[in-house]
Amino acid sequence: MNKTLMERVRCVLFHSKLPETLWAEALYTACYLINTSLSTALDFKTPYKVWSGRLADYSKLRVFGCDAYAHTKQGKLEPRALKCAFLGYPDGTKGYKLWCTDLKPLKCIISRDVVFNKSKMLKEQVAAQAKIQKIPRAEISHFEVELIKSEDEQNINFNEENKVTDEGLQEIDKKDR
Repeated sequence: MNKTLMERVRCVLFHSKLPETLWAEALYTACYLINTSLSTALDFKTPYKVWSGRLADYSKLRVFGCDAYAHTKQGKLEPRALKCAFLGYPDGTKGYKLWCTDLKPLKCIISRDVVFNKSKMLKEQVAAQAKIQKIPRAEISHFEVELIKSEDEQNINFNEENKVTDEGLQEIDKKDR
């Protein structure tokens, strides 16, 4: 399961274009998604349902790394939203964990009042698919390989099926000792 989680984290970070320093947040989000997904090992129940006895809320699911705008109440003349990237779901509180790119220094914030820009993500996916289709396929080149026997290999006896015989293996073992 650890290998599966790390593969999902690499995939998520690659597609989101976020810095690799956020791998822990991506890992937490991948774990959250696995726990709210159906599992064949649990008779098609979610681990969340088995653990807590409640159904998971799928209305809050968002795409990792998508653009988000967290609304703020800093005053009349200040900006009313901060541009962020979606990171995941905070533990123990309602809302979303966001990577705020408007603040200096960059930092994570938790906000309930968030608007997600899903249309930008869709446009990027369509553009990426168009680029993939335009890439020409590489031609497969064929080449020949010539085997050169070393001094050790010349003493090995081969049978008709090109397999090493027991006598040849015993000779190699004697030389190695």
